[in-house]
Amino acid sequence: MKNYIAIHKKSDHKINLTYDTFGVLVKIEFVGERWKSETINWIFQPGRLPLSESEIWHRIENKALEFDYMEIPTDLSFSNFWNLFANKKGKIPSAQRFWEKLTDAEKIEALLYIPKLHAQKKADGTALPYPQTYISGKYWLAEKI
Repeated sequence: MKNYIAIHKKSDHKINLTYDTFGVLVKIEFVGERWKSETINWIFQPGRLPLSESEIWHRIENKALEFDYMEIPTDLSFSNFWNLFANKKGKIPSAQRFWEKLTDAEKIEALLYIPKLHAQKKADGTALPYPQTYISGKYWLAEKI
């Protein structure tokens, strides 16, 4: 089973999508605040949701996206975070303590935001935060505020 999160580009609504070993959609979970019935009906219109895993990749390649699709990481360990984060400076034990205090949901959001942060910092020419600062400051929440 593979799990993806689909984040609507305009509304920031999130949908968890689960695909079986054959790449077929088997589960849909609406995340966050209460969803309006018209929004759910809109999502279930033909062609809105990728019914297969390969359809996600096809949409990404063709840039035909109403949603951003990201695979939900299964490894929520600090070592995985450390390997993904490009700026390997600061005190590792301290950063690890902050990481261990996060909930699994926060760890997933933190891991999913890393590539976006790297691209953003590269584009605007500013430095990446230290890992501990990224975690303690919950940088992945910055866009939501």
